[in-house]
Amino acid sequence: MQLNKLAVIVQPTLINSDNLPTEDQIKFKYQIDRLCSYPSIPVRPASAVAIDGNATSLDQIKLPPQPPRARFLLKCENLAVLPNTGIYVDLTERQLISLPSLDYRLLIEELSHTKRQQLRLPSSIRYIEGSSLNLDCLWANSFFHFMTDVLGKLFVTELTVSLKTFDSIIYPFDLSHFSEWWFKRLGIYGRIIKTQEPLLLERGFLPSYSQHVGWYSPDFLNWVRATVPQELMNYGARTSRLYIAGRTNRRLVNELNLIRELSVFGFTTIYPAEMSIEDQIRAFSNADLIVAPHGAALANLIFASEGISVIELFGRGYINPCYLELTTMVGGRYHYLLGVDVGKGDYKIDISKLLDYIKKTG
Repeated sequence: MQLNKLAVIVQPTLINSDNLPTEDQIKFKYQIDRLCSYPSIPVRPASAVAIDGNATSLDQIKLPPQPPRARFLLKCENLAVLPNTGIYVDLTERQLISLPSLDYRLLIEELSHTKRQQLRLPSSIRYIEGSSLNLDCLWANSFFHFMTDVLGKLFVTELTVSLKTFDSIIYPFDLSHFSEWWFKRLGIYGRIIKTQEPLLLERGFLPSYSQHVGWYSPDFLNWVRATVPQELMNYGARTSRLYIAGRTNRRLVNELNLIRELSVFGFTTIYPAEMSIEDQIRAFSNADLIVAPHGAALANLIFASEGISVIELFGRGYINPCYLELTTMVGGRYHYLLGVDVGKGDYKIDISKLLDYIKKTG
């Protein structure tokens, strides 16, 4: 799609950010098409089992409180968008739009008064006719945040209106094999505008996240599972044991030794970053037991079968419980093992302790 029109703003546009509108004011003013609360009660109570019986970190990995967050689809005519910044401006009234549910709050809500005074739009800006859906969000070029947050925004949009409604979809990131696959699957690939340029949207739509950034909800999970070709999924079979490899940061330094030892117990090692989306879905839906260092590939647990067991490996310098929540939602059992940090975010684990646990639990 060509960006062949240029809107010229005669006067430099100062963003009025002294008095940010409240969430209630924005909901009233910008035609929230649908407003509902995230179902805050999970399908099952989440519980994590520490493999190291002496671990003192159960409190570290428990799910943090997640208060309900409103879902909405915000509509604004003459909406100026600064891609990959979270800055949206009602150009008619020169008013900055900021909502926690649109996130980037680190860039907006914590801006000092002085910096806010300096926020200006450029004197010329690309103009996009028709209705445009904006998919800008934090870290959307990573697999994990694409699966949770970008797809989450598309889910929230479809709660209200068909994706066929939009003339263009604004996505300010490079297309990857996974984003391209999903955009084609959802029928919006041909309408993607991939640009970092400031844009003026004739009719702009801003969907909220489906839940807090990087988190899941049961209805979103069901939507994702229903969207993929059903022949890819082998729910209930659970015939394979997988080790998930391929991390390039926060590395497990004794991973090669672990892979060799796990092979004796019937584990197959896979490298999701080198696999097609279809093969990743097949592998995770067919898995009975997964052992993996914490990493983005575990976002594929959204396709796992009920009853799956997950053993997640962490260094003590970084513990993130997001996959505890996801494993719980698909009806699985979650276990974890903490390693010993060796510097630069890398760590090693006690392989014998992990193997003993696998023997004991089957």
